[in-house]
This record gives sequence, C-alpha cells and structure tokens, in this order.
Amino acid sequence: MLINNIEYEIPRFSSGEMKLRHKELQKLVKDNCVKILYNGQISFLELMLIIEYYKSQNTRVELTLSYLPYQRMDKNNEIEVTTIELVAHIINSLKLDKLFVCEPHCSLQNFNNVNKISLIDSLFEKIKNDINITKSDKICFPDMGAKNKYGNLASNYIYFEKKRALSTGLIDSFQMIGNLNDTKRVVIIDDIISTGDTIQNIVDNISKDIEIYIVCGHFENNKYNLRLTQNPQIKAIYTSNSLNKKQFGNLKVFDIKDLI
Repeated sequence: MLINNIEYEIPRFSSGEMKLRHKELQKLVKDNCVKILYNGQISFLELMLIIEYYKSQNTRVELTLSYLPYQRMDKNNEIEVTTIELVAHIINSLKLDKLFVCEPHCSLQNFNNVNKISLIDSLFEKIKNDINITKSDKICFPDMGAKNKYGNLASNYIYFEKKRALSTGLIDSFQMIGNLNDTKRVVIIDDIISTGDTIQNIVDNISKDIEIYIVCGHFENNKYNLRLTQNPQIKAIYTSNSLNKKQFGNLKVFDIKDLI
C-alpha cells in the first residue's frame, strides 16, 4: 500500500494483526494530508483502521481504490442484494476528503466526494505504441455499455448487442453490429473481464485469420479466464494489477501506480 507515494510496510504482532505506531504513520504525512493508494495488499478492515487513525489526528485523507469492492453486485432486482449500496454506506462513513475509483464498472452515484480514474486510456496508449494500430485494425466493444464509455477512443469499430438471463446471468443472445471485412487485427476494450464468457463469445464470432488483442482495466484471477490467456488467437491481454498480480501466458500486467 502506498501512502504519499511511499510503500508502507506494516509491522505485525504474532497474531498477524497490525502493529500501528504513531511515529511511522506520522512520518508519511505531507502537508497534513495522506494520499493512500489501496491495491488489496491488506484487508479492507485494516485499511479502515489506518484511515480512522489519520482522521482521529485531523489529517486529510484521500483514498484511491484500484478496484472498488463489490462493484459488479450493483443489480437492483429481487434475486441479489445490491451489495454496492452497502459498500457505499461503509466508505461514506469514513468521511474521506476525496475518493478516487479506478475504472469503475458501476455507477458511483451513492458515493461522496468521488472521482473516476481511467485505466483504459493509459493501457490503450501502451498497446497502440506496442502494435502500431492502423486503419486495417478495428476496435471491438463487447456491449453497448463499453461502446458508450470508450467510443471516443476510435471511429473504426464494431460492437456487440447481448442479453443475459436474469436468473442465471448467462448470455442469452449475442449479435455483432458492423463487419470485419479486410480486418487484420481486432482490439477488444472493456472495463473488466470476470468469467470471460463475453470475450469468448466474441472470439467465436471472429475469423481465425484475425489476430485479437484485449485491453481491460481489471482481469479477474479465476480458472475460467485461463482459456483466454492460453488462446493462440489472442496475442496479448493488457490489464492492470488491480486483481491479477502476475503475468503469465499472453497476459501483460501493469502496475496501477504507473497507469494513474
């Protein structure tokens, strides 16, 4: 965890609990403010304890979340709890002076003093420099949500319309809007890849002669996504280390602090 761009190494008791010390914490304060970059290195409860300490010292606290917990649990229906609303209540109770969320998947309307930070912009610049995107390449948005969020990045694109079953969350229908005539490479852009089902559906709809690259803000570390990292048609996946900390297969992982 970074506090004012300094890595805070937390000493611990034999029980594993944090050993918070006034002197060490105060050395990190600059201009009566701490800017914390949280990337999941400690539990959220431990993060809250550190924030509460600084607030008790009348220190300004600005928190950047590399990944907003429970942001995919934002569905308002009779089946699932809208957990993100509970998270908003907890975070708001910390009375942060500023809150920054990296590449949010959900609306932030329930959070106080909040701002978005784009990861896609930085990742897209990296892939443009690496593979030299040309007019023969096309950007692909997996759904209307991605098209609306990132449509400003390209004029030459395709997108997909999809519908999910409310009870299972599985994709019911999937249709490509646009064409890939004379396309050599496709760059898929999305905020997060969870189970990879949407991306796999896109791959299945693209000719095997076309190279595929992926840019996503967050890439979940689970068994389902292994098929994407091992697919020879997918040449590279550009993502942050918000959820996946290690590079393997075609996965290229960039440190959050270098993207924001």
